Amino acid sequence: MPQERCLERRRFLARVGAAGLAGTTGVRAAGRAAATGFAGSVESDDPFDPTVHAFGFRNWSTRSELFPDHAHDAVTRDEVRRTVERNWTGPLFALASGPTATSLPDSLVEAVSTQVYVSVNQLSATNGHCYGMCFAAQSYYERPDRIPLDRESASAFAGPTEPFDDGAEPVADEIDLYQTAQLLDVEAWLGRRALVRPSAIDYGRELEAVKHAVDADGTASVTLLAGTSRLYHQVLVYDYRRRGGGTDLLVYDPNYGARTYRTDAGREARRIRVSTADSPTTVSYDGYDGFVANRADRRIRLRTDPDDDSGSNGGGRGLFPMLAVTMRSPAGSLSVLDPEGRPVSRDRAAFMNEDAAGGAALRYRYGAEPGDYRIVVTAAKDTPYTLDVRSAGLDGELLSTSREGHLDAGEARTFRASISDPGDGELSATGEGPLDDLGPSTLAALVGGAAVGLGGAVTACRRRGGFER
Repeated sequence: MPQERCLERRRFLARVGAAGLAGTTGVRAAGRAAATGFAGSVESDDPFDPTVHAFGFRNWSTRSELFPDHAHDAVTRDEVRRTVERNWTGPLFALASGPTATSLPDSLVEAVSTQVYVSVNQLSATNGHCYGMCFAAQSYYERPDRIPLDRESASAFAGPTEPFDDGAEPVADEIDLYQTAQLLDVEAWLGRRALVRPSAIDYGRELEAVKHAVDADGTASVTLLAGTSRLYHQVLVYDYRRRGGGTDLLVYDPNYGARTYRTDAGREARRIRVSTADSPTTVSYDGYDGFVANRADRRIRLRTDPDDDSGSNGGGRGLFPMLAVTMRSPAGSLSVLDPEGRPVSRDRAAFMNEDAAGGAALRYRYGAEPGDYRIVVTAAKDTPYTLDVRSAGLDGELLSTSREGHLDAGEARTFRASISDPGDGELSATGEGPLDDLGPSTLAALVGGAAVGLGGAVTACRRRGGFER
């Protein structure tokens, strides 16, 4: 890594540390104010106008050719683990077990860190850079004096890597800062814990939180969820309207640049429809069917207002034990079925980069019920693989083990991960052979679990015969 890039990385990590990865709330608040110059107040008197305050460019993936010169700042596994260990354990344990506890078992820290590390670096917890774009746009709207390069608004930027010619990327650096700091901040994670169980979301409460934030600050950030596919996306609500039996939330969607909003049709197409007349309440926007409004989002960004707010819906009980299964392979696919035969999935995004974090495939579940989990690894072409299975609860480690092997084209290998009491977990191989021999019901469940590359593996396996149980 060039010396200049090393220096920039140290500066970036220092800013992330100030933003949300350092000690107590007061320290984080002081660090955040020092790092960004925020005073904690909205100085703009004008309403948020996406033709002005949205960025002139759209969201992008780290492996996209849209902005190939931008090198997104990755975070190492050790950095994630240290962050979880130092800053997450107290809040997580207090939430799940009571206010007097202050630490989590090392095995649970490792399991949570595994999920966070992959999600942060693959940008799957949010859709590409949407998280960072939302909060950078919100920042420039609230404090226009902070807009770099003497531009008047976010819409004046045609790309995140401007000015293109001298190596400086002030907007891209800001977007990366918000993206990483938010995803590694325990308040952000806890504020979205309702996404683990979408059926428990109280949309009456969510709507009130959004409207209050828009009235008070001009914008409100919300995380969108597609329940069946686990796709996530971040948008910024800037207005709301009562209509019929529900409410329309008008949003700045970073997937669309500022020029999209110049027409009434462009604005109207970017709205979340919340039909409260339905029972249960229905949510619809561009394929997403749920959302949560994290009440801590703006505070995390400002880091100068450590007031008390417990975040979004749902308590902490039921978060643990936690199961995380990862597979590292150049061409392999991973699927996991729970004891009831239901897919164990993961967070996904249209602009995620599955090549990051070592190309790890990930399946995880918080509140994993005891029993036998069926793990299937497949490949469309010959490939080596490493399978890691970690499960832990508040009482300690349930299972932590790895397997290495080689898959032929079209081959499937199955494992049974038994999770019950601490120390009694076991991972055992249960079969190997063509994927077709798993049977139609299992294949359907695996497809429902969004096994990456599964279609190619199914095609390849039909050239083979026999399945060893």
